Amino acid sequence: TKTTYGYILVKKRNHPNADSQGYVREHILKMEQSIGRYLNGKEIVHHRNLIKDDNRIENLYLFTDDPTHLSYHNYIRKYGFISVEEWNNVRNFKRN
Repeated sequence: TKTTYGYILVKKRNHPNADSQGYVREHILKMEQSIGRYLNGKEIVHHRNLIKDDNRIENLYLFTDDPTHLSYHNYIRKYGFISVEEWNNVRNFKRN
C-alpha cells in the first residue's frame, strides 16, 4: 500500500518499527536489509533523489540523526538541490 505522502508500506506485523496496523515503510526495510540490522531510534533513511517510492538501495542514504537530516532539507530549501555527499563536503568545509 502507499501513504498519502508517497511512501510504500509493507505488512510486517512483528517488526519493531511497525505502525499500529502492522505496516513498515519499504525504504526502512531495504536499508535494514542492507546494513544487516534494525535501525536504531535516531537513524533516518533518506531518499537521495527525493522520490519517496524510489526504494532502490542506491537511492537511499542513512542519516544518523533527525537534526542532521532536517539540516540537509533546510539547506536544499534555501539554496536548491545538492546531493547528500556535496552537502557533507560543504558542511565539513564550514566547520574547518
